[in-house]
Amino acid sequence: MPTVGEVWRQVLNCPNYEVSNCGRVRAVARRRIHSNSTCKDSRCVVLKPWRAGPKRGEYLYVRLDGRNRRVNVLVVEAFGPPKPDGTECRHIDGDRFNNNASNLCWGTRRENIDDTIRHGRTTKGERHPLGKDHGRDCSVYSPAPS
Repeated sequence: MPTVGEVWRQVLNCPNYEVSNCGRVRAVARRRIHSNSTCKDSRCVVLKPWRAGPKRGEYLYVRLDGRNRRVNVLVVEAFGPPKPDGTECRHIDGDRFNNNASNLCWGTRRENIDDTIRHGRTTKGERHPLGKDHGRDCSVYSPAPS
């Protein structure tokens, strides 16, 4: 179902696919000619992204022309300025699954790390699993007094 105000643009280096400013990806309608000279028309289909990444479920991905591509990068490539050297895609609100064009921009690794800290997505101090005791009974971890 189309979203109001949704704009579609061709995916960079993938002419058979389009990405929207709302973070959706679709295969465009096209005619394929098979080796036996038969033609088959395909219709426009919105692809279903899946969650993947080093921490399992980190980003949304789609498969385009045999390659897994991150949806957020496709959106910022299509709707943002050209990618400057040494930059990566940033989510302004810290939500990795919000791939709206208005939420994405290019930034340095340092800016991305600062965003992570600002949004509270780091595991430093008491939030780290190996950090402080988190209110647990530490007597099981320390030797008994002599």
